[in-house]
Amino acid sequence: MLMFYIIMLINCINAEHYDCIQIGHEFEDGFESGKDKQCESLSNNYSYYFNKNFTYSDLAFNCNRTYLDGKFTMTSSFDYWDANVIEVMDKSQLLYMEDFIHIMNLSLEKNLYYFGLVIDYIHLFKDGESINKFIINNPVNNKRCFDVTSFNDNSAFEINKNPNDHYLPEDFKNGLDMSDGKAYLISNNRLMRFCPNGIDLDTSVTCTMNGNNYNLSYSGNGNQLFNYPHCQCDDSGETECILNIQQNLNTVDFNNNIIKYTTLNIDHDIILYNFISDKQINVNDDITLLIAPVSSIKEYTQKI
Repeated sequence: MLMFYIIMLINCINAEHYDCIQIGHEFEDGFESGKDKQCESLSNNYSYYFNKNFTYSDLAFNCNRTYLDGKFTMTSSFDYWDANVIEVMDKSQLLYMEDFIHIMNLSLEKNLYYFGLVIDYIHLFKDGESINKFIINNPVNNKRCFDVTSFNDNSAFEINKNPNDHYLPEDFKNGLDMSDGKAYLISNNRLMRFCPNGIDLDTSVTCTMNGNNYNLSYSGNGNQLFNYPHCQCDDSGETECILNIQQNLNTVDFNNNIIKYTTLNIDHDIILYNFISDKQINVNDDITLLIAPVSSIKEYTQKI
């Protein structure tokens, strides 16, 4: 199972602007509907407002615009969800449990929080005869790069090898041009970062370990090892990768993984097992770091 995050925000909008407002926690609970709106239809041109956990129909669902407001989870067991525009409201944090998602427009304003999905594929449209291409709108007055999508498997883009209707990782190699700036893929092509016009790409990525056993990436099953799906960010030097370890962990087993392009920050007493090497270790003052046993592999020189 692929884990995928979209990171975005918009300003709050009065409820009277929505066509359909969530009532309960399931699609079958219905919606508060605007005049002459058939909100229970599975394909329409309406706007939907959600602010709590929600499971929608097992049938394909298509709508024009979806507003997401708050911290909650949305779930579907069907393999298709089609949205023209997704707008995530101020200080919202969403987890989507999906198999397959179509996205054409991410509207962003103000500060950035997290909107996440657990899916198998992401389909980002190119221009077509009956559909507009995927775009990212830069937040108003924003002058810095920001993260848009995070997922644990870079094959998510490759639902098929036909590049005629959707973008593939190679389309982002030198930055995917959009009217407001460029979108890039970094961290092993698992993190999409957008930089406004005139702003150079910032390649630094910080990951935090939440578990005791290091792996190169999150499998999508069980507890997530890192704070984001795109972690670990070690990727042959194209990303400036920084790794922190959660404060409540006093031991970590690196399982003989070599993270030669990662800077490891140590800010509390800790024991590292089966640790070979990384780019550099930064240790705070008055902190005890024990590496046990010391690796006999000397392929790289460890800088502390």
